[in-house]
Amino acid sequence: MEPFAAPHPDSVVIPDVPRKSRRAMLVAVGLVTVVAVGAGVFALAATDDEPTYSLTEAASTADEVKTIAFTMVMDSLGVEMSAEAEVEIKKQLTHITMDLSNGAIGVGGELEIIVDAENKVAYMNTEFFKGLGIPVEADWLLMDEEFLSRSSDQALFSGEAVSSPLDLGDLIDSANKVEELGFDEVNGEKVKHYRVTVTGEAVLRANPQFAEQLPQVDGVLPDEVVYEIYVNEDNRILRSNFVMDIGPGEISVDLVVKSINKSVDIEIPDEDDVTDAGEFL
Repeated sequence: MEPFAAPHPDSVVIPDVPRKSRRAMLVAVGLVTVVAVGAGVFALAATDDEPTYSLTEAASTADEVKTIAFTMVMDSLGVEMSAEAEVEIKKQLTHITMDLSNGAIGVGGELEIIVDAENKVAYMNTEFFKGLGIPVEADWLLMDEEFLSRSSDQALFSGEAVSSPLDLGDLIDSANKVEELGFDEVNGEKVKHYRVTVTGEAVLRANPQFAEQLPQVDGVLPDEVVYEIYVNEDNRILRSNFVMDIGPGEISVDLVVKSINKSVDIEIPDEDDVTDAGEFL
């Protein structure tokens, strides 16, 4: 996770952004995308003979979930970025809209990305760049595995990225400490609040991209990380958040499920509306 530039008003116009700066934009949004692609952990539910509000069952029992939608707020060393995401799990498609109004990459605005994990490609909507005054004719930029391998986003299509960092099952199984903190609400639904303390090494195993990102900010893996996890009556994890002190500052992620198995329509851009990102970034 990188320290991002200071916030700047949405009215900024950048007539010519160097390629190096454009690539930095990909670095900045890469972690949000990886987190969103790995969100299948929330496809968890109880059967009739299982206990309710169970963290153990939530970590081990998979449901036939086809789609999921959630919101996410991330803070990287004092700079906040929020996103909304929809996932079609079977098709391995993810649609992400990031709100950059807090200046997460030095400018404001909204950034839209579609990830096709099965075919190992991602598409970035060019409206964001057009809004900055950057000339680009196509509606979408195509980023394939080869292109992303030249940036910090090469883990996007890896097996680790698809199943993590939100695969909390391994973290829960390896927890040093689990506390039940009573009941709470998430989006009006009753949930049980658990506090799960895990080692920094366990977090690194569940979030392999941290291994690359920590050195970029002179970060140090903490000995322990505390997760706050909220489980509903059906043993679904509806919310998960953590704060991790890496030395230069803190990194936090707060993810809340909006819906499961509701209609989601993610369309791959038409090839006539796409240009190769390597020619632009």
